[in-house]
Amino acid sequence: MSIYLYSHPHCLLHNPDKEHPECPDRIDAVNDQIIRSGLDFVLTREQA
Repeated sequence: MSIYLYSHPHCLLHNPDKEHPECPDRIDAVNDQIIRSGLDFVLTREQA
């Protein structure tokens, strides 16, 4: 079974106001946790 993670570098440029939950810091935190958990080795990353 393949697990795909779709993202785009421009997502890191999206920086809404501080009340909005989606921000570059959250994307970085998710990616860091994927790496720490070892899931990075089973994911296929694709550019959206």
